Amino acid sequence: MKLKPNLLYRRLCKHDPSSRKLCTEVFLLTSVVIIYILLITRSASKDENAASDYHSFGNIEKSATDYKHEKKHSRPLEYSQRLDRVQRTCESNHPIVAYLRQQPLERGFLKNLIVDDQYKMIYCSVGKVGTTNWRRIFLALRYRDRFPDARNISVHKAHTIRLRSLSDYSPEEQIYRLDKYYKFMFARHPLERLASAYRSKFTYDFPYNEIYHKKYGRLIISRYRQNPSQGSLELGKDVRFEEFLRYIADPEINAIDKNRHWSHLYTSCNPCLIHYDFIGQMASYDKDSAQVLRDTNTDGLVQFPTRSESNYNNAKASNIMQELYETIDKELIQKIISLYHLDFEMFGYKWPL
Repeated sequence: MKLKPNLLYRRLCKHDPSSRKLCTEVFLLTSVVIIYILLITRSASKDENAASDYHSFGNIEKSATDYKHEKKHSRPLEYSQRLDRVQRTCESNHPIVAYLRQQPLERGFLKNLIVDDQYKMIYCSVGKVGTTNWRRIFLALRYRDRFPDARNISVHKAHTIRLRSLSDYSPEEQIYRLDKYYKFMFARHPLERLASAYRSKFTYDFPYNEIYHKKYGRLIISRYRQNPSQGSLELGKDVRFEEFLRYIADPEINAIDKNRHWSHLYTSCNPCLIHYDFIGQMASYDKDSAQVLRDTNTDGLVQFPTRSESNYNNAKASNIMQELYETIDKELIQKIISLYHLDFEMFGYKWPL
């Protein structure tokens, strides 16, 4: 039988009016103790349930991580060799490496890291390293109804529709994703990447290249060309490859990390700070991209666009490198190589090819 508190009080204390005050105090103290015990018991129960939920979540994450590493170990040896090379470079005593290991997670850097929360992927997006197709893939995964086929997404949409980057999250959420998600990037031979950037931004008269002509082309022509025409100075469209390389190599300009299309890979993606699960190469772009899709279990959801499906009608930059560089002074090429020497070392490149 349940008794209300006031009824319980009357039954305990009514028989001895002389000691009613003491009885009242004892009753109140006992009630407080009982209430405290009940609250502690309930709190412990909640903590136990929360702990159970936390450990269950942790087991799920651990299983996903173990599965990811299990898949990584089953991949071709060349992929682990790439990661090992980067690790060796990052463990060296090179002064730039020492800075990279301590680099803070700044917003500009975090904006390079594209995030997919559903498939737990982080991709480091770098200009002229196959970014367009990977943006297509992330769009197709996020907007399945809108983009059922990644191959049909235009270049304009691929680069203008916003995707979430790691800079959109709180510091705690950033650390969690960097720890738990599958992280990947792609690298490209620095000289080939410069050739691709030059051709893309200074030889094609596309509307979206106008900003490059005005911001960089005018400066390059005025600074490195003898007796330029007034039209060249005004439009900045007809930059020559040798002039572009002199701009990159100019110590007074310090141009490299001012634009993502010719920035150092080691600063854009910083593999000395971010421990990537996969590093692809442009030389094996299709094969490596297919491996990423398999690793992330998205190979059955999207189809990676091939070069012909991406409407690339121009020759590969790798095929015109020899033609572009054969007229460039060897001393200038060596200056460029020295400026990108850590990218050469970290990702296993050499020159001549």
